[in-house]
Amino acid sequence: MSTLAATLHSTCVSEWHMKVRGLKPIKENKPPRAHRRRIDYYNALCRCLDAWRRGTDFSGEDARLAVVEAAGASSSSTLYNLMGKKKQTHPSLLAVVSGTEMEGFLPTEGYSLGCLIAETKVWSHWPHREGWLNGLAAISPDDRHQAATTLIGTLVVWAAENPRLASAGAFAAPLSAVEDLCVIVNGQVPHAAAASLLARAVELAAGPLGTEPDMVLDTLYDDLMNLGFERHWYVDDLLARVQSGVKDLSHLADRMDDEVRGKVTGRLEPMLLELKRLTDRERGA
Repeated sequence: MSTLAATLHSTCVSEWHMKVRGLKPIKENKPPRAHRRRIDYYNALCRCLDAWRRGTDFSGEDARLAVVEAAGASSSSTLYNLMGKKKQTHPSLLAVVSGTEMEGFLPTEGYSLGCLIAETKVWSHWPHREGWLNGLAAISPDDRHQAATTLIGTLVVWAAENPRLASAGAFAAPLSAVEDLCVIVNGQVPHAAAASLLARAVELAAGPLGTEPDMVLDTLYDDLMNLGFERHWYVDDLLARVQSGVKDLSHLADRMDDEVRGKVTGRLEPMLLELKRLTDRERGA
């Protein structure tokens, strides 16, 4: 597995999600099990959001009590316990990100509903994330630019499919996506900057304009490049991949017939001219 893919599979939020889903043991010598009551509240929230009056903010006591009732609970105490920081077998997302930059994206006062929304977004978005990671591993496992653009593409598809959930909490993106983008750009940007960019993507896809996924990426592309890819580490990454490709071509050159060599030449010549143009510009030619 590539370094990038390995890191994305073992992020802080990913570890938390595996425990909630019952995909990873909580304690040694204990079989993994999903946290069913927590998932009940995720489903209850989604039902409430679907039934909530369109255009009305889903917040406050009325919204919280609606979720509690939909989950079949008699009081809010279970919700507060599930979403709080206290030590429990299946920890809350708030507890897991405590002490990291991501803690600032979750409420600390009247936190139960806001944290439930954040957890439910991660839970709902996860199948899309798994498909994205599988595709990334199969096609371009170490291409950070491809990873970033397809992350946004996957996020906006999820947002368009789940507009009520996506728009809750001021269009905040799932924390898993925020953490993923920070990993992809090599930890070179603050989580707040990544969260802001992704929230704009969610709002474009799930907001009243309902922008098509391809258009969302086009709209945000320059900002994405400014955020994480106009930096020396990405230039170094690109040059390393170019060098590796040239080395492979050199190795294969003697084994190519005239037809294949002609195709390679046809592809390389415009690339070499573009590289010459760039180097000439740097020299002031």
